[in-house]
Formats: sequence, structure tokens, C-alpha cells
Amino acid sequence: MRSHLPLAAVVATLLTAATLSTLVEGVRWFVEVVVTVGAVAVATAAARRLSRHPGVALAAGLVAWLLVLTWLYARAEAWWGVLPTVATTGELIAVAAAGADLVATVAAPAPAEAGIRLLVSAGVGAVVLVVDTVAVGLRQPAVAGLPLLAVYLVPAALAPGGLDWYWFVLAGAGYLVLVAADAGERVGRWGRVLDGDGGGPAPLAATGRRVGALALAGAVVVPTVVPGLGEALHLGSGTGDGPGQGGRISVVNPILDLRENLTTPRDDTVLTYTTTGTPQPLRLVTNDLYDGEQWRPRLEPLPRSDTAAGGLPAPPGLSDEVTAQGQRFRITVQGLESVWLPVPYPTTRVDVMGPWLYDDTLNVLGDGVSTSPGMSYDAFYLEVTPTPEQLLDAPPPPADVVARWGTPPADLPASVAATAAEVAGDGTPYEQAVRLQQWFRNEGGFRYSLTAPAADSASALADFLAQRAGYCVHFASSMAVMARTLGIPSRVAVGFLPGQRQPDGSYTVSVRDAHAWPELYFAGVGWVRFEPTPSTRTGSLPSWAAPPPSVVADRDPTDLPTSAPPPEQGGASTSAADDAAAAAGTSLAEVLAAVPWRAVSGVLLALALAGAPLVTSRVVRRSRWRSAARSPDPGAGPEAAWTTLRESAADLGLDADGPLTPRQLGRRLGGHLDDAGRQALDAVVAVVERARYARDGGTAGVATLRRDVRAVERALHAGVGRGVRWRARLLPGSGVAHLRSGLVRAGTAADAAERRLAGRLRALRTRGPRGDGPSAPRAAA
Repeated sequence: MRSHLPLAAVVATLLTAATLSTLVEGVRWFVEVVVTVGAVAVATAAARRLSRHPGVALAAGLVAWLLVLTWLYARAEAWWGVLPTVATTGELIAVAAAGADLVATVAAPAPAEAGIRLLVSAGVGAVVLVVDTVAVGLRQPAVAGLPLLAVYLVPAALAPGGLDWYWFVLAGAGYLVLVAADAGERVGRWGRVLDGDGGGPAPLAATGRRVGALALAGAVVVPTVVPGLGEALHLGSGTGDGPGQGGRISVVNPILDLRENLTTPRDDTVLTYTTTGTPQPLRLVTNDLYDGEQWRPRLEPLPRSDTAAGGLPAPPGLSDEVTAQGQRFRITVQGLESVWLPVPYPTTRVDVMGPWLYDDTLNVLGDGVSTSPGMSYDAFYLEVTPTPEQLLDAPPPPADVVARWGTPPADLPASVAATAAEVAGDGTPYEQAVRLQQWFRNEGGFRYSLTAPAADSASALADFLAQRAGYCVHFASSMAVMARTLGIPSRVAVGFLPGQRQPDGSYTVSVRDAHAWPELYFAGVGWVRFEPTPSTRTGSLPSWAAPPPSVVADRDPTDLPTSAPPPEQGGASTSAADDAAAAAGTSLAEVLAAVPWRAVSGVLLALALAGAPLVTSRVVRRSRWRSAARSPDPGAGPEAAWTTLRESAADLGLDADGPLTPRQLGRRLGGHLDDAGRQALDAVVAVVERARYARDGGTAGVATLRRDVRAVERALHAGVGRGVRWRARLLPGSGVAHLRSGLVRAGTAADAAERRLAGRLRALRTRGPRGDGPSAPRAAA
């Protein structure tokens, strides 16, 4: 008998490996994975034809694995392009090392460089070899799921925002294919399994497939309704996503996805600090690459000589004419695990243990280290306070700065640039920046909401500008992109708001202080923080971002873009009245966003499951009575009454089972009834007996029978305890029985449908070339 297990092992591995597409760009890497997996599978299958010893197949797979990796990634150093040499080994190690360095520094999805493709192909090839050895050689396919799970956990942990449900379905389906193939072969060794009619496969395999599919579907649905599973959170990094154990969180995601939410039920403290200056936002990372949907940092390998403890370079663009006073932050980490070190901008030196490096944007990044609870360090920085006049008089930025940070994406919707030009108007870049900021904070009718804008177009930014509701990521991203359309270099910083002041003068920063803000470049001043996010979230503006009189010119609100309703109070005022109005503007959408829908869904699901027997019992009984009333058979009504009466007695725990005649059951139940109930029961018994045994049949109508059955039920309920009575009402056994029988009927119908489909497919395969039945044997010459 031909074995399908090797093919199932290949299919399961490739389906699971497909989830890695969330980590690596393009499709070339997957083609090379398919080649590697195919070579290993062919080699192991060929070896098993020569020897049944599992070690022979394993050795053949290892040889094929090495040969195909040599051919794919080091053929120039190999004999005939495939046989490895000493130089080939060195080349493979060098390519793999380059890939490892790229993995450590580049956020997902990573570019499909040769090093990364080698790591993926080698890893998946090794996994298929292990899966093949365990599932085929050792006949333990269930255990073979462990290496497949290891592959799945890599993108689940590293992909920005985790994996969507369909990736889990894909990987789970691969595992089910592997297990089903082994189960089919084990049963098939006993011969062909037939159904009860003697033809075609029995429904055993079909039932198993449905059980697997239901389990897979349940694994997808349950996390969406159970509170605490699968939080959509503006947390996570390339090293893990979401809250961890023990009150810790991973790094705030440096990749800002405009389609994700910023919701978390937790408010854990991530760090505390004291400062000699004014509290500042603590920046983790700067994002300067924007693709229309996401902001991401520009990650490149850093020289190990660029240590933060040795001092950082002077802030780019900052001149001596701008006031910059040296200050210090003393920071203690509480629950933050991050490869990015939270520091104020611009930092000049960090007294910290371990190899912490800096890049050209003054981000501080751990070289193989990360923050941990209890860690303390001192961050020395410049408290830069430019004046509005210095920003107004700033000369044009250098050409290299504009080239890197001043160009919007090519596929940016034209409406975004048009809106930016209309809002910013004429004047200096600083005047335009302040107008943009004020439009988002006060004049444009925007509101702060923890729900991401609904997808009405291909551009998340355009959706936000149309819907006028979002959180800090959308405000910061929109202002930064619109500034670029005006020729103002910009980027988006990710970190934490200053936090809350404590009685002892220290500050506490929590998870919900996670924040994003735009930074705009002005020559002579450098990178300047603005705050387009409404004041209900961020508080007052920095001193330099408050509009000077030259910018706060009275503007007619009708001149502003009108893609959303204008605000009730126009103008550029930043008064407390405007802030109070913004705080009071809680809409229905924001209220709905604050509802714990996971908990609500879980409760509703539990109530639906608990109430299913009661609802089923009621529906079946109403349908039964309705059918009896419409039936021309005079015995339909008495039989409906008798069946309902037996079910009601059984629900109350009374002995109504067994082959009892109507009169026998009437005597058994009569002892639990009062006089009125006994009379109603006698009337029902008499009608049932006449319908079954008398020549003229029953004479009572359905309405009369239904009234008598209800009288008997009331009397039965009165004769039992309260607990039994409520159990019969809320969780009737008859409802459970109806559910069970319904599932059995559905399964039987599905089995029959699958057998019919399989029969038609077999008929199609056995037809001749012209589709007119099996080809006839040729006549003898």
C-alpha cells in the first residue's frame, strides 16, 4: 500500500512555513523553501525504498539538505555547483552570520537578503527532516506537531501585531492533514472500511475530519470572545508582542500601524523617574520611513564604538543661538522590557550598565541587552527651548535633510496634500506647522478615540482625515506626512508622555502613557516636537508650539476643509474652555469603543450555550403542536400531547421512560397530582387510548389537548421541590436530548452528502476519454 505520510509531512511543513511571510518580504524565499523541502523529502523517500532503518532516511535527508543549501547560496565555491568544500562551508557561515545581524537590527518584515533566505530555508529544511523522521520513520505524527508549532511561534512572536487568525487556520490545517494521513493508513491496514450498506467508505473518516475542523474553528473563535486572550494593543516589538507575565510589558511597538487599536485593559507602571528640569516625554525610537500604512524606524548595523555611555554627538541642526540647558533624568525601570532605552531628546550621555549604542537620530539601542525591572540609569540631555521668533526665522533646511525626511510617499492620495496646502496656507514653514497643529487640536473637528479609523479606502491616513477620529498615532502620522507634502522634514517619535507627578516629586509612567508625536526639522534649531493630539490626551502645548500673534490670525472657519462637520467653536484658541469642550465631546463611537466587547461576547456566548436546551425544547414543542394542528391525521394531536407529557415528566425527574401504556403511565404520574391535575391527565389518557386503539379514533381537538397538558404540567411542577422545578424550566433534559439528536441527524446528513460527492468523483475518474463511461476492451484482432 502506498504511503501518503511523506507527502503529508511536506504539506504540513509548507503550510506552517507560509506563516513566515509576515516576517520576510517577497516570495523568492518561499520558492527556495519549497526547493529545500522538496529535495529533503525526495531523498528520505528514496532512502526508505532501499532500507527500512530510520537512520538511513535521516542521513539521506541531511545530505540532501546540505547539497541544496550549497546549490542555492554558495554554488560559486562548490564543486560542480553542488558539492560542498571547505570554502563552501565558510561562505555559508558568512552568509548566515550576515542574515543573523540583519535579523537583530531590522524590523519585520525583513528584506529578503541572501542571509535571511538562507536562515529560513535551512531552518524549514531541518524542520521537515525532523517531521518526516518522527511522523514517517517513527510513526508518531502527533509528536511531529511540536517542530511545526516551533515554526509557527516564530512569526506569532515577532510579527508586528502578531498573526491574523487565517495563518493559524493554515498551520492548523497542515497538522490535521498529517494526523489524518497517519490515521487513515493505520485503519487501512485492516482492509477497506465499508459503510453499513456495503458500498463506499464509511463515515468514520468524514466524522474525524469534521471534528478536526470544528476544533480548529473553535480555537479561532474562542480567543476572540474570551477576555484577556489576544488583546489588540499598541505594545509589542520584534521580540514579542503584548503583555507578558508578572506585570511586565514588552517594548512599545516602534512600527506604527494606522489600522491597529491602542486599547489595553491594563495600566501597569513601566518606569519612574526624577528630573532636574521640566518633565519631558521619554522617547524610545524615531520612525522616519513611511509606506502609506506604517511608520517604521530606519534600522542599520551600528558600530560598537558608538556607546551611549561614552557620549552622544551634538543634536543635528542645533545652533548655539538657541537656549539649551543641561539637565538630568534618573530613571528606574519597573515593568518595561525593551531593546530601546527610554530617554529624553536630545540626550548627550547615558550612565547605564551594558552595551547601549546610539544611531544618527540619537535613538539608544541595546547591543544584545534590554531593559529589565529594577534597572536604573541617568540620562543627561539638553532642555532646548527655542523661541517662536527663532523658528519663524529659520533658514531652509539642508538638501540632504529634505531628501531623507522631506519627501512624502509616491502613492500618497492627492487629497492629503491638497488638505495640507489648504490648512497650512502661506507663510514660513513654522507658521504652516502651527496651523496644521491647531487644525488637528482645535479647528478641524477632530476627536480623540481609541478606535482605529474604519477602512473606507486603501489609505489609512485618508480614512483618518475623512472620519476625524483616532488616537495619537493618527494625529502624529497625519501631521508628519502633511508637513512633508509642504517640504518640511518630519518624522514620528514613539515613547511615553511625562506621566503623573507623585507627592515625593517623582513621576510615574504607565502603559497608557504610551504616545507618538511628530518632530519637524528647522535649521538652527534641529528637530522640534509638536503636539497635534488633542489636549484631552496630551495637556498643554510646549512653549515653542504655542502660536505667536503673527500666526494666530482670525480665520473664517468656512475656509477650512469641510470633509467633516465644522467644530462648534472655531478659531485657534487654546483656552481652557476649548479643552473642556473637547473633553466633553464624547461620542457614541467612543462609548462603544470603551465597552469590553471581549467580555461581553464571552458572557453572551456562555448564556447562549446555557440557554440552548431551553430554547430548543420550546421550539420543538411549538413546532410539534403546530404540525399536529395542521395534520389531517386525527391521531397527530393525541400523540403530540402524549410525547409532550412524557418529556415534561422526564424533565422533572419522574419515571416516564420504558414501554408503558398510556394507562400505566397515567397511574404512575397520578400520585404526583392534585384532583384538577388528575382529571386533566385522565382526559389526555382517554383521548390517546381512543386514538390508538378505538376504531373511531380520538375526538378531542388540539387546543383542548394542549390545555389539558398544561394543566397536568402545572400540577406536576407544584408537586416537586423548587430546585427540581427551576432545573426543569432552565435546563430541561428534553432540550438536551433534542440537541443531541439534531447533531446526530446533521452528522448523518453530512455523511450521506460526502458519500454522494465521493461517488460522483469516482464516477468522473472512471469515465473514458469522451466522458461516456469506462472504455471498452479492444476486440481481438
